[in-house]
Amino acid sequence: MLIPTHLFVTTCVAFELHLTGTELITAYIFGVLIDLDHLTKIKRLREKDFWLAKGKFCDHTWLHEPLGLIVVILISIIIQSKIPVIFYSIHFFMDHFLLKAKSMPFLPFRQKVYSWGFIPSGSKVEWFLAPLFIIISIYLAWNLF
Repeated sequence: MLIPTHLFVTTCVAFELHLTGTELITAYIFGVLIDLDHLTKIKRLREKDFWLAKGKFCDHTWLHEPLGLIVVILISIIIQSKIPVIFYSIHFFMDHFLLKAKSMPFLPFRQKVYSWGFIPSGSKVEWFLAPLFIIISIYLAWNLF
């Protein structure tokens, strides 16, 4: 999913949980900024086939796999907060079960490729929703926090 979509959902859930201060920052780190791992694949952005493939490339790292969840659980234990696990799980669910794209959610335990979602990756629907979610997120953040 695109970052604005994660931003929107993180903002809505954070509002419903009445998060403030460090809890709110933690929510955005594990709900949105976890996608910074895509920058490790930045070289692929220059390749023409990357843009034509529309979701057929796996462009994330181990942070988006069960191993990442184990690390997030350990972080949650260390900082004594459920917030990282909650927002990482939401992010994981959105990427692997809502987005129709090549996904291997059970790596390294199972290397089967899935494509479960109903929103095609890189589609007009996804690109239409992104700016809409940015506007709604800004409105929510401005008026509700």
